[in-house]
Amino acid sequence: MLGEYEELKKKLEQQREDLLRDLKQEESMEIGLAQGAEGEAGGYSSHIADDASNTFEREKDITLERTLSGLLADVEDALAKLDEGTFGKCEECGRPIGLARLQALPYARLCISCKSLQEKRSREMAS
Repeated sequence: MLGEYEELKKKLEQQREDLLRDLKQEESMEIGLAQGAEGEAGGYSSHIADDASNTFEREKDITLERTLSGLLADVEDALAKLDEGTFGKCEECGRPIGLARLQALPYARLCISCKSLQEKRSREMAS
């Protein structure tokens, strides 16, 4: 099991690097868009459709940045758990998370049973 966790640690470290790079790119694009908008009168164009497109793009960028930041936090948490020796344990029931699940999603916090139950509850609450 220790060898498999080493592989997962390498995978998590690579994911962290990728997410940090993606976040940096996203921030650079946001800065570019903000600087481009400053060239227009008060940050607004003369056409309402342009304003709507710009607003949509900013909202999309914010959502993407939040998603990337959340994934980065999950990856960093998984790496911390590896260092602490608590990696691979379900946060809900404490049982081991299956290796196949960890290989597919190394930052998984819940075993498949607890995750299924969580999703079922979410669906019931949405109904």
